[in-house]
Amino acid sequence: IYAGKSLGSLSLGSRYPQAYKDGQIKLLEQLAVQITPAIANSQLYAQAREKARLDELTGLFNRRHFDERLREEINRQVRYGGAFSLIMLDLDSFKAYNDVYGHPAGDTLLHDIGGLIKQAIRTSDQAFRYGGDEFAAILPRTTPEDAYMVAERVRIRVAKEMEARQSGVTCSIGLASYPADGVMPGELITTADTALYYAQNT
Repeated sequence: IYAGKSLGSLSLGSRYPQAYKDGQIKLLEQLAVQITPAIANSQLYAQAREKARLDELTGLFNRRHFDERLREEINRQVRYGGAFSLIMLDLDSFKAYNDVYGHPAGDTLLHDIGGLIKQAIRTSDQAFRYGGDEFAAILPRTTPEDAYMVAERVRIRVAKEMEARQSGVTCSIGLASYPADGVMPGELITTADTALYYAQNT
């Protein structure tokens, strides 16, 4: 027990009745007391580490974790071969929405759009809040053609929800694929951002 909460139990069993003497039971109790802080600290560390990877507003992974995961995915492909794709998504007219309805409403909208993106991608994919009103998703083992289908599903889901709310907000999406569009993190991000810019201006 730590800070009034039960973390677990230390259990021993024997085939024989009354196998443990009072002294042995007290020793086990003392052992449990010694183990408990280490378990609690380990759990607190794991919780803090997980929290550091998340964006508090949307519940998606944050930019820091995106950078880590992108490097990891590239290293995996270098080692084992294959392809993966990257989606970059930016909200159009979000600043106008913020100006009209206020930042609390804008925060709620960002939270809800994060949820829509997470629902629209596959379980093997990971979604991130890249920053501001920009989001990203890493799609492991995904060809450009399959990535386009995922991106279109995300775009349609966001568009339908935003239209239903009459928010005036839409989204533009850019795609990049490894290794066709680059083999370094910066190359892939630049390619996806360029495609995103093109989508916003066509």
